[in-house]
This record gives sequence, C-alpha cells and structure tokens, in this order.
Amino acid sequence: MEWPGKVFNIWDLWKQDKPWPPVDVMETAQEIIVLVVLPGLQRPEDVRVELKGNSLQIEGELPPEIHLLGVQKIHQKERKLGKFSRTLTLPANVQPKGARALYQRGILEIRMAKAPGREGEMLSVEFLKIKITQR
Repeated sequence: MEWPGKVFNIWDLWKQDKPWPPVDVMETAQEIIVLVVLPGLQRPEDVRVELKGNSLQIEGELPPEIHLLGVQKIHQKERKLGKFSRTLTLPANVQPKGARALYQRGILEIRMAKAPGREGEMLSVEFLKIKITQR
C-alpha cells in the first residue's frame, strides 16, 4: 500500500529553522521598538521596511561575502545569506508618519510612535434570558 502525499516525520519538525532574521519587539509608553539582527547589509537598497496598520514587513537580501569567492571548502556554515522576509504583528497600533529605521553595526532598529487613543477596551457581556416554555 502506498501512502498518499508525504508521511509526517518527527525529525522534519525537529530540523525546522526558527523564523529568520531574529527580531526583538519592545514597547515603551510612547513607542514600539523593533530590533532586527542583519549583519552584512551594505546599502539601503538591501532592505525594505513597510508598515501597514499594526503589521510590519521587513524584507531584503544579504549579499554573499565577496572575500569567500576563492574558498574551496566550507567546514561549518551557520550564518544565513540571501533573501529574507519577516512580517510581524505589532502589539499596538502605531503612527506611520514619523516612524524611523536606522541600520548600524549589523542591527536594524525601527522606532514607531504609538497611535493616540485607546489601546484596548473591556467589553461588558450582556446575558440574554431565554424563556423556555413547556408544552
């Protein structure tokens, strides 16, 4: 008997990579701060940051290392190169106007002011009484 499709393998689950690039999302009273670890970016064109509502998309490409072109054998490789994309849901609504992105020493720092207004609201639950009539 042949199994339809791919059979689930517990080792496939174990080998899965974590989302990349790694990010830290922090919050102060006035703003949301996102730090993205991206060593090796060379130009502003290597990364794109887009903010839509409370969703932040970061994508780009880490170029291959030019000094490695003559390398014949790599014994261990843990750093990722090439295209990347991450979409984050921010913990609060933010104001796109005035948001700033700064890349320095391999870290992309994105700062966004929180949108004014309520951050959340408790709703009261109204219970409806159902009248049951017996026949």
